[in-house]
Amino acid sequence: MNSKEFLNKKLDELAFKFDTIKIRYEYRKSTNSHLIEVLPSDVFNDNEAYINEEIAIRDYFEESFPNENIVFISEDSLSEIKNPEKEYGYDKIHIDINCQDFDFDIEGVAEYINNSETKSYAIAA
Repeated sequence: MNSKEFLNKKLDELAFKFDTIKIRYEYRKSTNSHLIEVLPSDVFNDNEAYINEEIAIRDYFEESFPNENIVFISEDSLSEIKNPEKEYGYDKIHIDINCQDFDFDIEGVAEYINNSETKSYAIAA
């Protein structure tokens, strides 16, 4: 398994475990670096379960691929993702209503709206 295959697998798992986060991944050939942006920053900085997962991924990566770099970033980082190869969580809208979480699949909502039998008509007088 090469480094990209490893990261694809691990980022899939990370996005599944923490379904409210957004992840973008970019590989930069010029520096042999893998950039991983994780949002929101409160999960990136304060969620102990997430932090432990990130450390495990980083440790394994650095041991297995010593000639490559891995960098986890968030919204206030000096580095930024310019050309993401993969994105996770950008197809969902997360809404917190009265401390209850609801996740909506954007494509599913659009399909429902497009196939809805409900029509709206305006009456002109």
